[in-house]
Amino acid sequence: MGLLITNIAIVLVASYLALRFLKESPGEKAYLCQDCRFNRADLCLKPERPEALECTSYRPGQPANQPALQDKDSGEVT
Repeated sequence: MGLLITNIAIVLVASYLALRFLKESPGEKAYLCQDCRFNRADLCLKPERPEALECTSYRPGQPANQPALQDKDSGEVT
């Protein structure tokens, strides 16, 4: 019985986290990279970058203490 309760708790937590991160995404057909804190060539090696529509590593916004840096690939300031 204890194992069943543990499994149910895991499923509920996983569902909550999935829904929470879906709400944070910028929206349908918007590139996640534009708003991702890892949107730099030295931080993201995914081939979809900079036009990813889905990404498991997506984290919204840049940290406040991180200055904008120039992307080595495109020359863009991020």
